[in-house]
Amino acid sequence: MNMKKVKEITNVEIVLYALYLLGGNTDKVFTEDIALKSFELSSRRFSWRRHSEYPDLESVRIALFDAQKKKVGSLVVGRHGKATGSKVSDGWIFTPEGIVWLEKNKIRIGRILKAGEAVVNRTEVDKKISEYKNTTAYKKFSQGHTCYGVEAHEFTDFLDASLDTPATILRERMHKIRALATTQKQKDLIQFLDSCNEHFADLLNK
Repeated sequence: MNMKKVKEITNVEIVLYALYLLGGNTDKVFTEDIALKSFELSSRRFSWRRHSEYPDLESVRIALFDAQKKKVGSLVVGRHGKATGSKVSDGWIFTPEGIVWLEKNKIRIGRILKAGEAVVNRTEVDKKISEYKNTTAYKKFSQGHTCYGVEAHEFTDFLDASLDTPATILRERMHKIRALATTQKQKDLIQFLDSCNEHFADLLNK
């Protein structure tokens, strides 16, 4: 790796490229996995100071939070650690703004790091899109491009959840579907999600 060229990119860019390689444009990825991949891409940037053979989780965590706290459009959404209780909530996924940023920058970053592109399982992606579009909620929306005829339980069924599912989980699943829809340029599915955000605001923010 040309270390002079690596200096041209930031830690945030490397970490986001690691997230991309791990499928973070369609699924949440654990912080530790991102740290390991970032270490593989640039061990000098993401290793312990005294024990350079180990990946540094903290530097990766900081870069992810920086990407999440951008003043104009967060590039990722997620958290490191656990939610209340024993349920693990660790993981990161690109936002729609992050996917736009990724499309503009992934070739440049990949060339500098001499890393390949992410391998996309087209069959699995197409299957997921088809499953979302075959739900009762989406079919009702597609008839009039409105969610006013969609019942609350049909919306949560779309998210593979229930009316008792915590709002944080519902929002996470919305982010995941939106990331997939944005990546695959599914404008109609994105419109449906936008309509759901407005129509089911009480459920998503309870």
